[in-house]
Amino acid sequence: MPQNNNILPSREEKMGTVRSMFDSIAGNYEKLNTILTFGLDKNWRKKLLDHLGLKRGSLILDVGCGTGDLLRELKSSGLDSVGIDLSLNMIKENDNLGSIVQGIAENLPFKDNCFDGVVSGFSLRNFVSLDDFFKEAYRIIKPGGRLAVLDVSEPELPIVKTVHGIWFKKCVPTIGGLLSNKKAYSYLPASTAYLPDEEQLKTMLNDLGYLGVSHRKLFFGTVQILDATVPVFKR
Repeated sequence: MPQNNNILPSREEKMGTVRSMFDSIAGNYEKLNTILTFGLDKNWRKKLLDHLGLKRGSLILDVGCGTGDLLRELKSSGLDSVGIDLSLNMIKENDNLGSIVQGIAENLPFKDNCFDGVVSGFSLRNFVSLDDFFKEAYRIIKPGGRLAVLDVSEPELPIVKTVHGIWFKKCVPTIGGLLSNKKAYSYLPASTAYLPDEEQLKTMLNDLGYLGVSHRKLFFGTVQILDATVPVFKR
């Protein structure tokens, strides 16, 4: 985790900094997501639920639920849901989406084996410890249940990497600064530095005991989905 970029907080400062930033952008967060992704973010969330692959009526925890965009997709897919987020202001933007609590990904306030699945959309890079989040997800998911997470990714094709870099690292902070908080929208592209690469992510899940770990990239490699199954006989 690089610390030479003053946009990125240290590990010790990260939780408080991230909470403060998301509190400050909660009001315009979803509108800006739509603008900055050209409306494609909704389709990516639908793809995430396809990878989750659970039947209607399953109980799902959305970690880093934010203003509730993924909770709405869960509801429209016939899935029951609970949300948890670090930012109180983001939670306040939710509109009658069911049970939502304030808390952290690394210490989920739920009993063992109580959810059929866990999802997270564009939140991984904001967690202080991905390993602790994956451990907690494993703990609360029922035997045979599913984990599916969605986040940005660094494309490999040179032309895509160049165009994506200009948009994501130059245009996004500028537009975010005009319509919301420039510091927060400078952090969001820079925070990709917190994400391990594909093989590291898969290794983390395999080492924790997840089965069938799968990784997919969408939209020319700029978005990634990671999914896995908790074994019937858990460790």
